Amino acid sequence: NTLQLKVVDAAGNSGSVKSQAYTLDTSPPATPATPVLTSASDSGVLNNDRITNDNTPTIIGTAESGTSVKLYDGATLLGTVVASGGSWSYTVGALSDGDHTITATATDVAGNTSAASAALMITVDNSVPSVNSVAVPGDATYNSGSPLNLTVNFDENVTVDTSGGIPSIAIVVGATTRQAVYVSGSGSSSLVFRYV
Repeated sequence: NTLQLKVVDAAGNSGSVKSQAYTLDTSPPATPATPVLTSASDSGVLNNDRITNDNTPTIIGTAESGTSVKLYDGATLLGTVVASGGSWSYTVGALSDGDHTITATATDVAGNTSAASAALMITVDNSVPSVNSVAVPGDATYNSGSPLNLTVNFDENVTVDTSGGIPSIAIVVGATTRQAVYVSGSGSSSLVFRYV
């Protein structure tokens, strides 16, 4: 499109015509792809479970090059970054513990804004679990080979990582320290350990 301007004064004198080309852009950019929590920030049991103990995680995504990408947690603006080469990366300021719904919009140089992306759901857990109680076997006579189960109760669900070996708890039987070995409960708030 071309805008032309000519000035005429009260006496009828006309100036030269000045022209300026311009582009009329009323189309919003493409909707950004669903944001992604980087594997380095995803500290859960799996590096793609979107659970993290990093309350300043890095989130990445793709959007039209040159657009300003706004990142939201629900309706709260987290920040803005410019997409370069079709991608963007943003390290979020401190998030509170709990669930967060992350979406992105893209705004072009003409001010047109895309629809919001699909949501990335992440859980921030920056609190160390604590033991609420330990249930021990009741008073009784136990024969050699009889199992003694101890249940450790936490204030939140915990996951047991056995890749480096089976966890155990030291217990004193008579005057001797023994090991009660982990049996079950990973993913819950109660872990069972057994001494035989």
